[in-house]
Amino acid sequence: MEAFLRGTKRKKSPEAAGASSNAEVEEPTEVKMAILASLYPALEQEALLDVLIAHQGSVDEASAALRSPPTPRKSSGTIGYQRSLRPFASSTASGAPVQKKARSKKGVTLHLYDPEDVAEHTPCTIIHNFMPPELANKLLQELLQEAETFEKSTFKLFDNVVSSPHTSSFFVESYDEIQRQKTDYHYNGARLTDVRRITPQLVAVKPLVQAAVNREITNRIATRYPGGQKLQFQSPDAWVPNSAFVNCYNGPQESVGWHCDQLTYLGPRAVIGSVSLGVAREFRVRRVLPKDDGDKGPENGDAEGQVAIHLPHNSLLVMHAEMQEEWKHSVSPALSIDPHPVSGNKRINITYRDYRANMHPRFTPRCTCNVPCVLRVVQRKKENYAREPTLGCDPLIQHTMSEQLAFGTPGKDAIEPYLPSTTGASTPADQKPFVTLTFATSLDSSLSLAPGVRTRLSGPESKAMTHYLRSRHDAILVGVSTLLADNPGLNCRIEGATSQPRPIVVDPHLRWTPSDSDKVLQLSRTTQGLAPFVLTGVAPGEVPQESAELLEAHGGRFIHVDPMTPDSPDRRMRFSWPSILEVLRANGLTSVMVEGGGRIINTLLHPDAQDLIDSVIVTIAPTWLGQGGVVVSPERVQDEQGMPIPAGRLSRVKWHSFGEDVVLCGSFNR
Repeated sequence: MEAFLRGTKRKKSPEAAGASSNAEVEEPTEVKMAILASLYPALEQEALLDVLIAHQGSVDEASAALRSPPTPRKSSGTIGYQRSLRPFASSTASGAPVQKKARSKKGVTLHLYDPEDVAEHTPCTIIHNFMPPELANKLLQELLQEAETFEKSTFKLFDNVVSSPHTSSFFVESYDEIQRQKTDYHYNGARLTDVRRITPQLVAVKPLVQAAVNREITNRIATRYPGGQKLQFQSPDAWVPNSAFVNCYNGPQESVGWHCDQLTYLGPRAVIGSVSLGVAREFRVRRVLPKDDGDKGPENGDAEGQVAIHLPHNSLLVMHAEMQEEWKHSVSPALSIDPHPVSGNKRINITYRDYRANMHPRFTPRCTCNVPCVLRVVQRKKENYAREPTLGCDPLIQHTMSEQLAFGTPGKDAIEPYLPSTTGASTPADQKPFVTLTFATSLDSSLSLAPGVRTRLSGPESKAMTHYLRSRHDAILVGVSTLLADNPGLNCRIEGATSQPRPIVVDPHLRWTPSDSDKVLQLSRTTQGLAPFVLTGVAPGEVPQESAELLEAHGGRFIHVDPMTPDSPDRRMRFSWPSILEVLRANGLTSVMVEGGGRIINTLLHPDAQDLIDSVIVTIAPTWLGQGGVVVSPERVQDEQGMPIPAGRLSRVKWHSFGEDVVLCGSFNR
């Protein structure tokens, strides 16, 4: 078979070796496919190749199987549906069908369309035409509207925070659960920011999914599991979905890489019901086999071959209890797709999940660094393979709370003219704080790849400079979006620092709900940082008491700031910069370092606010992020004739190199 797949010639048998030199040799695969295509022009190349593989590369046997009339079967009416290859399989002399073997091969993708093939070769079952067409279309239209405001989820990959290549949102059943998801649950080292109340159509479909999934679980236990019993560690209870992740894949290139779903709140042997709507895409799975160092044989490689399951519109895929621990799955980019009459180029995927009560975050232990543990399965070693998934601190979360950074004298001398004075002279009570605007940007003036996506730009030298700047200011100011997206520490880790800056969070609508697991509070508990002052437009009596008490217990507090009169179409609450600086000065802060994010920086760079800035220190990284990112750009300014003019220009400009980065220092004309 390996020789057939690779198109190489087989070695002759001893009998063949002694035969005439004119004996026919093994033709390459291309020739065999051409012969079959000429005999059966109505069949696709993929189907012909599958039949050829099923008959070990024999053209005669494949042709004989194709000539045999297949068993009549009612068409499913599903776009992209293909009949099973089972009728084309060889038969024994007695007429009994030959037992099917696992047909995945290393380096070859096995494409499955038929539900019986999917159930036999993968840990999944699929139901085509799952819902009544009218209900499927209503659900699709509802979620397409929701998807217009979906965001790209972020996750930590070593010391970087990266963005997923598709958008998604999380739906739960009550407003209380929305708040719990935002404060108690952790995913990939961060908390969700886009959590929504479940929609009417998601509610209508849920009982159908629940009934179908439980029916498929029962059938799989009876027909596939040893002794007709549930797997070890599988939940003894019925599957009851109480949350739903909804993903939107817009176009053929949006995808998700190989992964297993997180088990921390699902528990071991989790079952997931996945509904596909809109454009049909391929769902790929591959087995993860336990290995020791000596297990390198071809059997393991073939068993880990990819299997592609075709997911048409209005289909339900049940990922059974062995899926997350023993297999990985992905949705690969496609070269092309067939547009759907309702969704166009978009595919909507709903994964209904059963969050177990005994896996609630309040039962999740924490490691010594106070980060919640994650539940993971040991997949790679035979001696651990049968064990229950284990809880442990996520190694992808980099714990650098105590890491100290060094910034040399030459660098300090270079930026000293642009920093607050260290003479110790008292500052008049009515004098505004010294304001330093500092941020890192790409060559195309972008702060990040997309809103809410933390993007690493600074090199180690300029990063050390940033922490030295923090040591020279009383406060660090950021917007609430930065706090929610990055979970930053907002502390100073420069060597020799004798004090910590006070974090200031601008949060007009009180979007942040403090939690013990927030890094900024963790650092305050270990005296490596200070708890934040949160500037909000919410009246003091409307601040949740639990949040206020938690923040005050760490040394922080909520501070009311009178908002400006909303004048924008979104009617969002905003503060004026003079009001912000007045509040900071009233709380004894004489200097503030404004770090971001994009909205904060751009409002401070507005021509009306530039006079409040005392210095500008910008790190420029040697990279382009491309279009669609968060860009630093103040509002356009026009002269008396309505002609555009520069929005601002720096003076006292100096350029300094720190590693691969260039740092610009300057100030606005006074």
